[in-house]
Amino acid sequence: DIFIGVSVPGVRQVAKKYYKEISLTDLQTILHSKIHEERLLALIILVMKYQKATDKKQKQTFFKFYLKNLKWVNNWDLVDTSASYIV
Repeated sequence: DIFIGVSVPGVRQVAKKYYKEISLTDLQTILHSKIHEERLLALIILVMKYQKATDKKQKQTFFKFYLKNLKWVNNWDLVDTSASYIV
C-alpha cells in the first residue's frame, strides 16, 4: 500500500462532506486507487450510502458493488471499516 499520511478522522471528514454527491462510478475509481487513504475514503462513503439507503434494492446495489470490488479491500483496516456494515 501507498500511504500519504491522511488521518482517519480527516478521511471521515471528507466522506461526510461529499458522500451524497459521489456516484458509484466515481467510488469505483477512488476504490481502485493505489493510495490507501483514497480506498479508505471510498469504503467509508460506501458504508454511509448503504446505511442511509431507504429500500432493500438500494442496499442490494451497494452490497453487489462491494462484492464486485473486494479485490481492492486488501488491508485489515479496510475490511474492518466496511465488511461488518455491508455484508
